[in-house]
Amino acid sequence: MSETYSESVTRTFTTADVGKVLDCFAADLDGIGQSTGLRTRENTKATAADVKLIAQQGYLAEVNLYLKDANGRTIRAAKYEVSTDGASLTGSRPGNYLWPRTPEGQLCVHVIYSQAWWNLSETQKANFRQRLVLPWGTLDLDTSFPMLTRHRDRNYVSNGFGLQKSVFS
Repeated sequence: MSETYSESVTRTFTTADVGKVLDCFAADLDGIGQSTGLRTRENTKATAADVKLIAQQGYLAEVNLYLKDANGRTIRAAKYEVSTDGASLTGSRPGNYLWPRTPEGQLCVHVIYSQAWWNLSETQKANFRQRLVLPWGTLDLDTSFPMLTRHRDRNYVSNGFGLQKSVFS
């Protein structure tokens, strides 16, 4: 006697839906960059374009923004976790991006790749990286931000694709 199992996955979103959701992330990044005084509009646009491309290819699991003070201490963060079952989420408008002005601080962007990225060959990864505007490096970062308190903030959703935003302060 043998058993078989099959499963099919139906996606209810397109790359356009992913783009709409990532535009909300871009609005947050721009607002945070302007309020902290740590990002130019040009840099924000380039960063947001790269993260959007990563997401539209299915390579994004989450993206984290974190603010370091002049001493290198993380004082605020935001985590955007990808949901491909966004139909169960209630959407929100961009917001909650007025972070403290931080002279001599750093506003960092950290991408965590999905399994689809890790399934690519090194050649495929290198070819994709050539399409990005900015050079992205590697970093070992604890994105639970243990020294800060996490609060669920809002969801950005289009059809079945979503980003669940949490803030840490």
